[in-house]
Amino acid sequence: MKRTAGYTLIELSIALVILGIVIILVWQFVGFNSKYAISNSERNILRSADMAITGFALSHNRLPCADTTGDGQEDCAGGAGVGRLPNVSLGLSQATANQIRYGVYRSAATPLIGDADLAVAVDRMPMLAMSSTTLAAYDLFRGVGNGIDLCVGLRNAANNSLDNNLLHVVTPEANVNVAYALAIAGTKNADQAGGLMDGNNASVNPEFDAPAKVNDGSYDDRVVAVSFNRLLGRLNCAQTLASVTHGNANAATAAEMMHQSMLEYKIQLDLNAKLAEADYAGALSGIALATAAVAEGAAEIALAIAESLTTLGAQAPAIALAVAGEVAAAIGLASALLNLIPATDAWDEAKANVTRFLDEGYVVRSATLATDFRAHANAGDAAGVY
Repeated sequence: MKRTAGYTLIELSIALVILGIVIILVWQFVGFNSKYAISNSERNILRSADMAITGFALSHNRLPCADTTGDGQEDCAGGAGVGRLPNVSLGLSQATANQIRYGVYRSAATPLIGDADLAVAVDRMPMLAMSSTTLAAYDLFRGVGNGIDLCVGLRNAANNSLDNNLLHVVTPEANVNVAYALAIAGTKNADQAGGLMDGNNASVNPEFDAPAKVNDGSYDDRVVAVSFNRLLGRLNCAQTLASVTHGNANAATAAEMMHQSMLEYKIQLDLNAKLAEADYAGALSGIALATAAVAEGAAEIALAIAESLTTLGAQAPAIALAVAGEVAAAIGLASALLNLIPATDAWDEAKANVTRFLDEGYVVRSATLATDFRAHANAGDAAGVY
């Protein structure tokens, strides 16, 4: 009997099994690629948002406030620490960017040297004041701040104790406060709690799940959280604070050195006055000696005349010698008188310099300045500004 060409039931069954396996593999591959594409898109959006926040911090000297109205603009009034990402304020055009949950650490404090409200730009770094104003009261207007002040705020926040009422991430070990956090929902309501955000990311409290939390059947969100120290590093705060916070101590040292210089300069002025006085006294002594020489010369002339008379003119040449000596003595007296004029002027000027220096109060003023600078530097050290 001739065999009819075609598939047997067994061959058909095998083909169907193979086809089913291929379909399953293709379906799983397509699903995997789809999940990978979604995951990669979420990762890129979060990365863009993270970079935009860093750029905002560099240009505004603070972190952006949360968007609490859904219009993409930051809402700073009210001090809300959690809301949506203010994508319009950050210049992000992604349609899904405003769906990102965003939180920022906000811990206001007075005086401002201890403030850690990272969404507000204030002057947290008190510079050296040349008055008796105490460091604790040195508090400038809110809204005035720079990058140094943001660095100080981050450092204050890093030194604060854990506060679960402020922005934090939840980990199995312990909760941790962070500078800011971002969370983007997965494609499904994995935890079946009523929204796309899962776990702590759906909380009304300022809390997020840790970025390292594993995605599983009940969680498919993605989180980025930036710690205080990490943001300090991004903003290069270590070098900035190191250079700035040494200013108070350096200024105090310079003020003390200037005071010592004023003391030494006063000693130099006094010494110059003493030397000028000595020169003046020397000039007076020269006049006295020259005057004595003139008197002695006159006596020599008289004696020479007397001797010439008693010797019938034999000692007449002595008169000429005595007259020559008298002329020399007179010239010496004139020179001594001339030397007295500049010596007097120099002494007067030296005394005037001392008087003027004392009247200006350079020694007292430099001492006061050094004391104030040292007090502010010590106060800054005690307050932990450095």
